[in-house]
Amino acid sequence: MLWRIPKHPSRRPHPEGFIIPAQPTLVTKPVTASGWLHEIKHDGYRMVARRFPDGRVALWSRNGIAWTDRPPLIRAALLSLPVESVTLDGEAIAPHPDGTSNFTALRTRGGNAQAELMAFDILELKGEDLRPLPLWHRREVLQGVTLFGHEGLRLSEPIDAPGDLVFRAACQHGLEGIVSKRLDSAYRSGRVKSWVKTKCPNYVRPWCSSQPAHMDGRLRTGADQGEPMLRSAVEMRPCRTILKHSRKPRRVCSSRAGAFS
Repeated sequence: MLWRIPKHPSRRPHPEGFIIPAQPTLVTKPVTASGWLHEIKHDGYRMVARRFPDGRVALWSRNGIAWTDRPPLIRAALLSLPVESVTLDGEAIAPHPDGTSNFTALRTRGGNAQAELMAFDILELKGEDLRPLPLWHRREVLQGVTLFGHEGLRLSEPIDAPGDLVFRAACQHGLEGIVSKRLDSAYRSGRVKSWVKTKCPNYVRPWCSSQPAHMDGRLRTGADQGEPMLRSAVEMRPCRTILKHSRKPRRVCSSRAGAFS
């Protein structure tokens, strides 16, 4: 089964137990103030993952569409956690061998089967609502939970560097951008200003990747430059840019795309 979203998901009633996820506000410049956490913006599908006390597992898109039967590794990871109930917020990705996201593969049957959850927040644990807690506290709890995870669950780790340097490094290496979050903020559903996303202006989603991009996706502090650096080497299939009905130009592969049916 593929990742397909109905045309009007907002018209569907939200399922029992679903929590509307927080949505970051788009900004044009990265946050440089202190008291913020910075993460790479993963290129995948937003997911709320819940394990109920009776052992059931539910996986939802950000609009509440059920995806429980689609990514088996994520479902198995939730069942492997040594807690009776937990609700996680994160991004479902199809990882390259180096652990970075491959959006093209995520839209295929094989990538679907290998999808993992990059968890970046925890909303509930053992029946306790953690949303009123500050982000830094929730992150500590999340780190303890994900240590026991299955291969389908990983922690989206923050980058210990100023936001402008993190953003510059992300853009230089072809990533979508970064998400910055106030460390003292409670979790709020819907569009919030305590989470902001900064997108790289020249980012193009790599629909045309023919081989896994060998990008380690890890920022490190350069001993010489004193700023974050990202090592990468990306292999891309030849692509062309087209303009359709005056919309934003999009890139398509010159050869046949993967299995989408």
